Amino acid sequence: MDGLSGTAYNCHLACTCYHPLFVFNQFGDLERSALRPGNVHSADGWKDVLEPVVAHYRERDLRRYFRADAAFANPEVYEFLEAEGCKYTRRLPAKNCAGRPRLPRNSAN
Repeated sequence: MDGLSGTAYNCHLACTCYHPLFVFNQFGDLERSALRPGNVHSADGWKDVLEPVVAHYRERDLRRYFRADAAFANPEVYEFLEAEGCKYTRRLPAKNCAGRPRLPRNSAN
């Protein structure tokens, strides 16, 4: 640990830091956030941050969409969003389900 309470060493970034988690709306406004130690997985604590935001909009007659990076590509997130009636898109991890690297975007195949 460093001098700041809650920081931790992150070997990916090679520094002692926090690893915040944010939820923004379509206008770029911050809906909710969590300040986490720098050594946690990117999706750690996702439900504690996302669930109150989804609950806030649950009774409103709105289309609800969720976009996330590859860290959130897990069944728990999908099941939560589907149960709440949210549409979603997310980036998939660098390897496909067969464990092989994906082809580059501009590949002919």
